[in-house]
Amino acid sequence: QSMLQEAAQYLQAQNTPQALVAINTLVGFCEKLSAFMVGIGRMEGDGAEAALATLFGGLRGELKASESLALYRMLLAKFLEDLKVDAEEAATLAQLRLLLGLSDAETSSVYRAAAGPLFRTVVQKAIGSELADAQKAGLQALLADLALPADVTTAISIEVYSERLREFTADEKIMNEDQ
Repeated sequence: QSMLQEAAQYLQAQNTPQALVAINTLVGFCEKLSAFMVGIGRMEGDGAEAALATLFGGLRGELKASESLALYRMLLAKFLEDLKVDAEEAATLAQLRLLLGLSDAETSSVYRAAAGPLFRTVVQKAIGSELADAQKAGLQALLADLALPADVTTAISIEVYSERLREFTADEKIMNEDQ
């Protein structure tokens, strides 16, 4: 918990680089200790991930829910700098989610706020023109790279579609087949 408190203190002091180091240290430590406990036979179950949840799940301690979400958001924002969340980064986010005891709804809202605008921009560009196969593949690649939860992409896609539909029906004119 002291590592988590340290990360929160760095975050409050707006020292993002040190907060990121503290978070990565915490996640790495918990991951290694969980794997060690499984390796020596002290934890039974489905491997290190199950041990991580058992040993450290909900480690939040005295942190406020807003501080936990801010730590998660900060790490996600760092990972999204290159517009891609790779498998290792996604695993780190999942482990941090377990450590902080965050729910799916909480992490989805953070994803939506952080990566949603990026996805929204791409969808709006894609809707504005006919999509070639390469553009469809690019959109799918971006979706995979951002590692957005399905509920987030669905909600954003519906919003963009609804906005586009309103553009066509704003003047109460009848849409043609192309529209």
